[in-house]
Amino acid sequence: QILSERQPEFPDSIEGKSLRRLTLAKWLTHPDHPLTARVIVNRVWQFHMGQGIVTTPSDFGTSGLAPSHPELLDWLAHWFVHEANWSVKKLHKLILSSNTARMGKAHRDDYAAEDPDNGLFWRLPYRRMEVEVLRDGMLAASGQLNPALYGPSMFPEVPKGTLEGNSDPDKVWKASSEHEASRRTIYAFVKRSLIVPMLEVLDFCDTTRSAAKRVNTSTAPQALSLLNGGFVNRQSEHFADRLLREAGPEPAGQIDLAYRLALGRPARPEEIESLTAYLQREAESLGGPMSKESALVRLARVIFNLNEYAYTD
Repeated sequence: QILSERQPEFPDSIEGKSLRRLTLAKWLTHPDHPLTARVIVNRVWQFHMGQGIVTTPSDFGTSGLAPSHPELLDWLAHWFVHEANWSVKKLHKLILSSNTARMGKAHRDDYAAEDPDNGLFWRLPYRRMEVEVLRDGMLAASGQLNPALYGPSMFPEVPKGTLEGNSDPDKVWKASSEHEASRRTIYAFVKRSLIVPMLEVLDFCDTTRSAAKRVNTSTAPQALSLLNGGFVNRQSEHFADRLLREAGPEPAGQIDLAYRLALGRPARPEEIESLTAYLQREAESLGGPMSKESALVRLARVIFNLNEYAYTD
């Protein structure tokens, strides 16, 4: 009664069920409720634009920051409820088809002088994809992604050195088979005292508390994990096998297919020329009957480490 003039109307119990949670849910999503829709549209906007219209996404109260574009926030919330009928899919489409979402990422000194924090959304920020997306993308490109849905969690492989610090290293983590562990990262088992190193290094969320926004850091261990990590190297081998199998022995075809699978675009002529020379140099330095195949594995690892693969564009 202190917080709201309009109180929920709790019905009588039915078959021993109070219906209080259902009533609360209906109250929260009532078209006249001023907060719920604003919080949702702000979170979706933040996901695509790097920061929300309200930059304190979990605090719309007096201690939070005021919206940079209050009219836009109100309009989006009203549209989301009354025209989109609470469809988050339609909300994504609306935001991504807006002029703001089509802004470039190039820096402009004149704009930055007036708005250094990009509060007016005159450019899109560079944003590294979440670790779950990076891992799933490698599995998809290499052809190893297991599309199985639902069921119990899977246990990705963890380096032996990570397990040695536990009191019971032989039992604390029973890795799944490679096929089972190749499911989407959303199915990975999360153990509070033992987070999969690749996930932890690449800014996996703290699972002990809610997170309004992903932390996005750039550190040396991230580069080392993507260059030398066991998972990345294994997927590079699978990726190279797929390129040989589907594109044949010609380097130009292999490079073009690699770009299409990993980056979603064909390779440019200068990229094919440069990487063909790279494959030749690597094969010559490796020597031996499997030198071309080994060079292709190295090429696959290079592609997984491109900025274009890790950062949205």
